[in-house]
Amino acid sequence: MTSSFLKMLTERYDAYVASFHCEGTRAEMIRLKLIHTRHVVETAAEIMEGERWSAAERLVGEAAALLHDVGRFTQLRDFGTFEDVKSVNHAERGVEVIRELGWLDALPSAERALIVDAVACHNQKVIPECPSDGEKREFGLRVCHLVRDADKLDIFRILEDAVRDGGLERDPEIVWGLPVHAPPSPEVVKAVCEGAPVSYSLIRSLSDFVLVQLGWLTGGLHFATSRAIAAKRGVLAFRREFLKTLTDSPDIDLVCDAVARMVAAEPRVLFILSPALPENGARLRALIPAWAEVCAVPPGEDITAFTRGVLSAPGDASRPLRIVAAGGDGTVAAVAQALTGMDAELAIVPAGTGNLVARELGIPLNLRDAVAVATDRGSPVRLLDTMTAGDRLFLLNAGVGVNAETVAMTSRRGKTLFGRSAYAGAAVLNAIQSRPQSVAVSIDGGVEETFEATDVLVSNCGSLARGLYPNGPDIRMDDGILDLAVCCLKTPAEYPLLYLKKRLSPEKENGILHERRAKASVTIRSREPLPVQADGDIVGTTPVEIRIHPRSLRVVVQNAHHGTRPA
Repeated sequence: MTSSFLKMLTERYDAYVASFHCEGTRAEMIRLKLIHTRHVVETAAEIMEGERWSAAERLVGEAAALLHDVGRFTQLRDFGTFEDVKSVNHAERGVEVIRELGWLDALPSAERALIVDAVACHNQKVIPECPSDGEKREFGLRVCHLVRDADKLDIFRILEDAVRDGGLERDPEIVWGLPVHAPPSPEVVKAVCEGAPVSYSLIRSLSDFVLVQLGWLTGGLHFATSRAIAAKRGVLAFRREFLKTLTDSPDIDLVCDAVARMVAAEPRVLFILSPALPENGARLRALIPAWAEVCAVPPGEDITAFTRGVLSAPGDASRPLRIVAAGGDGTVAAVAQALTGMDAELAIVPAGTGNLVARELGIPLNLRDAVAVATDRGSPVRLLDTMTAGDRLFLLNAGVGVNAETVAMTSRRGKTLFGRSAYAGAAVLNAIQSRPQSVAVSIDGGVEETFEATDVLVSNCGSLARGLYPNGPDIRMDDGILDLAVCCLKTPAEYPLLYLKKRLSPEKENGILHERRAKASVTIRSREPLPVQADGDIVGTTPVEIRIHPRSLRVVVQNAHHGTRPA
C-alpha cells in the first residue's frame, strides 16, 4: 500500500459517509460516528508510533482503523440503531460494504485480507485462529489488536465527552438506553475484580456498562502503548468519580481498587544495550517500543556494574521489573549477575555472535520478534539454573583447555566479521595444536580424579556440548545438575575415534571422554595455571570452583502456542 492509495481511500470513505445525509437524531449519530472514526485513526497512529511499526505497516494499520466501522451507516439506515443485538453484526456488515464497493481490490491479496480481517474481528470477544503461519500471521494479529485497542480507547473518550456535555441525556443510545441510577450486577463486579472478560449479556445498568469498560484496562488492551495512553488520559479516575454519581454501592470502590492494583502490575521494562552493538544499537532502538526504557552501556564500562547503577536509581518500586539484555551471551550473563538477589525477570534480545542462551531457550533470533517476546506481558517465564566461578555468574558453560583457548584466541573483530564461524575456526586450530595437560577434578567436594586432558568443559546448556561431544547426556538448564566432560586426546587424530565410540556406546566410558555429573560444584586444578572461560569470556585461571544455583533466574521465553486474547 502507498500513502497515495490511503489518501484516495480516505476520500472515498468521506464521500460514502456523506451519501447518508439525513436530519434530526440520525444525522447527529452519523456525525458522532464519523468523529469516532477520525479519533480511532489518530489513536491507532499513536499506538503504532509507540510500538515502532514500520512505515509500510502503519499504512495498513491506518486503513484498517479507517474502515473498522464502515458497516455502521447501513446498519443505522436499515434498522435505526447501532445496537448489534437489535439489528446486525456491524463488523460483518462492514466487510460486506468493503467488498461490494471494491475499495481494496487494487491492493495485493495479502494486504486486503489483513484489513478485512481486522474489520471483521474488531468487535469479537476473541480473535479467531488464523490459518496462516509465521510473519503474516503475526502481523495480522497485530493489525487486529491495533484496531481493537484504538476503538476501545476512543469509546472511553465518547463516554467522557457525553458525561461532560450532557450528551447522555440528549442521546441515551450512546449507552444503549440502560437504566442510569442502579447498582452494578454482582456477576459484573466479580468478573472485573478477577480480571476476567465480561459477557455483554450481563450488562443491566449504566454502572455495568462503565465497569465493563474498566475491565478493558486489565484484559482488553493488547499493546503496552495502549495501556499507557489510557493511564495518561486518566480513564480509571474518571470512571471511579462518575460511577459514584450513579450509585452509592460499596462495590464501586471495591472494583476500582482491584483494577488499580492490576494496572499497577504492568511491568517496568528496561533494555540494557551491549556496548558491542554497532552504531550504539541504532537498528535495535528503532524496534523498541517508545514506552520502554533504554540504557546503552558505554564502551569499556562493566556491564554488571552499569546495570546495577541503573537499577539503584529512583524508580517505581511497586511495579514488577523486567530487564532486557540486548547483546551476546556475555551480556546476558553480566545482566543476569546484576539481578542477583532481585525480584526481577530477565528477557533476552540476541544480538551477539553465538547467542547460545537464546538458541537453547527457543527465543527468536530475529530482532523484531525477540523484542516482541521481551515486551509482551503475556510471555511465559522459565526458572533456570545459574553457575558461579568466584564472584562471576554465568549461564552456559565454563572450562579449561581447548574451549578456553578458543575463547582467548577469538578476537572481537573476528566475531564481528565472521560471526559464529570465528569460534569454529579457532576451535579447529586449537584442537590441532592442543597438548594434554595434567588436571585434577573434584565433584561435589569429593576425592579428586587426575586426567591428562586436552579439554575440560562444565555445562549447564547443551548447545556447545552437543557440538563438541555428540551423543552425550541430555544437558538442561533447569535440572539442577552440572554436566562435566573431560576429553583426553593424545593426538588430534583421535577425534574421529571419539565420535565413533560415542555413537556405538553413548553410555560407556571409552578412555577418551570421561563424563560426570555434579549436584553442587566442580573444582578444577592444574599444575600450571590455565585460562578459564565462562560463557565466552576469560574469567581467570585455575584453580577454579564452579558452583550451580538451581532455578535461581527467571527468564522470559516465547509462548509455544500463540493463543488468542480476550477482547
